[in-house]
This record gives sequence, structure tokens and C-alpha cells, in this order.
Amino acid sequence: MMSTSGMKRFIPPFEVERIVGFPDGDIEFDDHKKTWREPPGQKAWLSLESRVQEEGIVTGMNPTEWNRTDPLDNWNDFYERFGGVAA
Repeated sequence: MMSTSGMKRFIPPFEVERIVGFPDGDIEFDDHKKTWREPPGQKAWLSLESRVQEEGIVTGMNPTEWNRTDPLDNWNDFYERFGGVAA
């Protein structure tokens, strides 16, 4: 797991061949412009994806609905209910 700011600064180790992103769907409302901003997690992921693809690293993204969903919340819910046993 990596935070949005972590994705912005991440430099993959030499042996990394593949990265899969699970950006969250948290959205922000810009009170000044009265519009919704692009989810910061998605923006950070797209930046990271572009950088690592230039280095030949394969990427994939878990589709996330941009409606304030958060894959970490889903994982924590799963972990809480099933004791961390992945099936």
C-alpha cells in the first residue's frame, strides 16, 4: 500500500517488473471554482504509471468508481470480517 504522496515520489527498485495500482476514489470539491476536482489518488497513479512505463515496467490498475470509494477501506473491511484470510 502506498499513499498518494508516496506515489508522487516513488522510485521503483531495479528488479521491479510490474506495478498494479488501486487508486482511491476520494474526490474534492473546489469551493472557489464550484466544481469537483479530479481524485488525487487517480491523478497520482496516472503520474506514477506514466513514469514507470517509460522505464519498461508493466502497469495495471484496479478499476475504482470515483464516488468516494477507497480500496483501503474495502481491504480493512474484508480483513476485519475474515481475519485477513484471502481466499
